[in-house]
Amino acid sequence: MQDEPPRSIVVVDDDKILRFTLTALLEEEGYRVESCQTAKEAMGRIITGAPIDVVVCDLQLPDGSGLQVLWALKKIDPDAAFILITAHASLETAIEAVNEGAFAYHAKPLDTDALSQSVSNAITQRRLVIENRTLLDRLQSANEELRASNTAELEEKNRELERTSQAKTQILSTVTHELKTPLTSIIGHVGRMLRHPGRVGPLNDRQRTYLETVHNSAQQLKDLIDALLDVAAIESDSFHLSLTDMDVQTEIEAVVGSMRDQVSESGTSVVLDIPSGLHRARADRLRFSQVMGNLLSNACKYSPPSATTSITAEEEDGMIHIDVSDTGVGISRDDLPRLFGKFFRVDNSSTREVDGIGLGLFITRRIVEAHGGTIWVESEGKKGSTFSFTIPMARVEGLPGGAGLSEAGGDRETLEAVWGGPK
Repeated sequence: MQDEPPRSIVVVDDDKILRFTLTALLEEEGYRVESCQTAKEAMGRIITGAPIDVVVCDLQLPDGSGLQVLWALKKIDPDAAFILITAHASLETAIEAVNEGAFAYHAKPLDTDALSQSVSNAITQRRLVIENRTLLDRLQSANEELRASNTAELEEKNRELERTSQAKTQILSTVTHELKTPLTSIIGHVGRMLRHPGRVGPLNDRQRTYLETVHNSAQQLKDLIDALLDVAAIESDSFHLSLTDMDVQTEIEAVVGSMRDQVSESGTSVVLDIPSGLHRARADRLRFSQVMGNLLSNACKYSPPSATTSITAEEEDGMIHIDVSDTGVGISRDDLPRLFGKFFRVDNSSTREVDGIGLGLFITRRIVEAHGGTIWVESEGKKGSTFSFTIPMARVEGLPGGAGLSEAGGDRETLEAVWGGPK
């Protein structure tokens, strides 16, 4: 609207020329712009100054990180937009910034047109958030007035609000599911070409190399899509278990056998120490294999060649207790509390080259908890890690293993009881 006051923008960068350039660019578009050189200066402006609509901030500042500025901004005004700019672009940095609440991410050298568009989009979103909050306040007031006279209509409005809050998860699930079908076809056809080259004509070395690259990349993308589908199911309370009584040693040996190539390529070895006569577990066989596969895969990825991964199991108070121990790079004390969080990855020189976006352990934790078990880790930097988890035993007279879990494991009350309520 023409009578709206100029939007307030703060540019934070230790590069004087870049600050001047961005300030001039944004002022030409009608914004009120201030600039800061350091994280301390920017945080002081955020805390003590007038409200800010958008902060455009460098990741690396002379006295700290742009993420510190982001945290300060979100604490003062959660609706304010934060746009990160950096010369050190990486997928991990982008994920961390967005996970912490950043609106957008731009790599240097900057595309000023794209940055200008991000600022415009951020301000539009801020205005819509304020308008939506006002609309929501009015809706809540109307609901209070309707509660006494029209309970049915109120319940429908509440269901509509709940459906709206689940839209992001539903969109994620739909998109990833639609991607999975053609991707599976690509993997299948390329795999057959590699296994049976005579059916499509001889392959020279270069053609085989290209096909192997396509196959490996497509498989990585499929693994990511599968992980996103699991996350969508978990967050929409549609994560179901198909429970059965299973032999733990047999299932673990099957997982190790299926991962023989990965273990061999990593140069590590796997040792099993599972006592004979171990009681059967009550679990979803496929989900149990997923948990063991994630833990064993991580042990191989983060261990040096010639390292050993040990898998042990024992009975403990009606549960099966399983340990997966490695002699790899270990995990620092600071990272341990966040290890099972969504999109979290340990960031050090030994882990940056390992593929992944930090969903494996998050999904693993939720699978274990859905069974009624717990998972934890004991580790120290450069001294290896031990991931431990428990799952119920099959029903035994006098023991609680498996009590209270249905065969389908899918009703909402059961899952909430297992998880301790909705997450």
